[in-house]
Amino acid sequence: MRQERILKLKDTDLQKGPVVYWMSRDQRMNDNWALLYAQEMALEFKMPLLVAFCLVPEFLGATLRQYGFMLEGLSQLQEN
Repeated sequence: MRQERILKLKDTDLQKGPVVYWMSRDQRMNDNWALLYAQEMALEFKMPLLVAFCLVPEFLGATLRQYGFMLEGLSQLQEN
């Protein structure tokens, strides 16, 4: 992982526990640098990797059709 891709928001010691990747805009596995970094950290520290996605009732005026598309994509992502 190229270090210039990493932005630390808080300088703190790591604690024992799972690595959590909060998925938001990049709802994909391929070419998702943040997810790859989270996976790298989980493997390095021998901890589980958890992926969290928060589904909100309103998202930038999205329609039911757009929600359906997003949920289908998340379902496929879960299978992968």
